[in-house]
Amino acid sequence: MLQELWKFIKKLKIEKLLKIRPDAAIGMDVIVGLPGETAELFEATFEFLQNLPLTYLHVFPYSRRPGTKAWSMPDQVNGTISKKRVERLIALSDAKKNAYIDRLISQNIIINGIAEKQENGYITLLSDHYVRAYCQSENISLMQKPEAEE
Repeated sequence: MLQELWKFIKKLKIEKLLKIRPDAAIGMDVIVGLPGETAELFEATFEFLQNLPLTYLHVFPYSRRPGTKAWSMPDQVNGTISKKRVERLIALSDAKKNAYIDRLISQNIIINGIAEKQENGYITLLSDHYVRAYCQSENISLMQKPEAEE
């Protein structure tokens, strides 16, 4: 199964994209605890994700739903085990995102963003690099998108 996933990832051409745009933020959705997910499969998945040049992971626990094919599949994963696996992947995601933010800072990457909130002399921005920035208001250059020419 992981070999098929590697082929899929290579089709996405993540490395090629990062050569063109090294500051790109690339994320992936991951469902944890699908029926049949053994400890060995999870560890292989963890290592696989750890080695991918991703910025973040959206991690979701599998939830059993009546009427789906997975409902009746054997080897349902215990909820406690699934929760622990989710926590591990969220920690991995946090580490990847922090490393990405450190890289943006060390390379002095200019970010653009949408102001979400202004309070007590600070602005909270959601940047085009999918990170939040908290800045003193006087350090921000606020620009508006030019209106389209008619």
